[in-house]
Amino acid sequence: MRPTAFHKIRRHRLAVLPVLTGLIASRALWGAPPAFADIVDPTACSTPGPGGGSGTITSTSAFTLDGGRAAFSDRLFTADDTNETAVLVKNAGALRLLRPTVVTGGNTESADDSSFYGLNAAVRATGTGSSIGIRGGGITTTGSGANALHADYDGSITMTGGRLDVSGQFAHPVLVSHDGNAVLRDVDMVSTACHGSAVATDQGDGTIEVHGGRLEVSGKYSTVLYATGTIKAYRVRGVARADNAVVMAGTTTTVLADHSDLTGALDGVQGFAMGTADNTLTVRGGSITAQGGPVFDFSGGTTVIDVSDGAGLLSATNQLATVSGGATVTLNASGTRLHGTITGAALALSHGATWSSPGDSALTSVTGLRVRGSEAHGITSADAITYDASLAPNAYLAGRTYALAGGGTLTPAP
Repeated sequence: MRPTAFHKIRRHRLAVLPVLTGLIASRALWGAPPAFADIVDPTACSTPGPGGGSGTITSTSAFTLDGGRAAFSDRLFTADDTNETAVLVKNAGALRLLRPTVVTGGNTESADDSSFYGLNAAVRATGTGSSIGIRGGGITTTGSGANALHADYDGSITMTGGRLDVSGQFAHPVLVSHDGNAVLRDVDMVSTACHGSAVATDQGDGTIEVHGGRLEVSGKYSTVLYATGTIKAYRVRGVARADNAVVMAGTTTTVLADHSDLTGALDGVQGFAMGTADNTLTVRGGSITAQGGPVFDFSGGTTVIDVSDGAGLLSATNQLATVSGGATVTLNASGTRLHGTITGAALALSHGATWSSPGDSALTSVTGLRVRGSEAHGITSADAITYDASLAPNAYLAGRTYALAGGGTLTPAP
């Protein structure tokens, strides 16, 4: 399922975007928040297609490397026609570009084919052994479906330094599909249109690593990270000004946020599964900030969330995790202070981790507490927290009610 189609069917709350008191200082927000007029009007967003994509639409390219090797410095590449790629590498070609300038303005005939097969991408590597290495420079696209970088069918792209700017609907700064691979280091990315997540994997999965850089998306249905495959973000600063920071929408999805600061106008991380899904989310240091919902919001599938190294998880609505739609979520916290209500998740505390709940919470299970008589230590709450006494991980609680610091109670669910 492509990154744009997901938003057509998922639960979606309208955002009140101005940065909330206490969150404006989040390290993920490196600039002043835009005014309402600067955010794309959601009514102007086109409806995604059915998610099919044919892969048969005829495409052209202004420059093609068909096998072999080539290298250019300070070169301009342009493309203006419909479905036209500026730079295409195929059949195990290897292209190296130093400080290129790439500008495209053509639109796509199919947003699905752009996401699935790289139609109308500015720079594309396709096929096993095909590779593009970029150092510095910039890529700017204004057309619909015009991904700045696209790797598919085991093609690979690396970029160090420089900037990616996209402004057309269904366009992404970087997208991979069908086992494509991309590695970006210290690349700044800006997306200003609808359905334009900054870093995205799509049909057939793929892997993206992002090291450093500032990522800013301001359109509706546009996230910082959109994963159907594997995305790893190291020391990235990213903000989605009209949507979630992260979406996990694949059947086997892996997201790593390593000392990254990610902020969403709605949720921090939202996971959605139309069927079974096996998700792994790792938050190591850094922060995830949700300005309009829970830090973690999962519906369907099975997700394991590992939080460590003092990661800051902030929610303007004081919701840490919300689980629905038959989802199974386990939140493992190590050496981290958690805050916010939890509904429907299992909680495991270790290495001095603690959790404070500002309101009523309903856990499936909770482990790692220090039980002393009628008191349980490791949780602070002034309200009632329930657990399912029938579950094996809760056996050590013996179905009893415990007093918590702050005046609340930990009690078996009725």
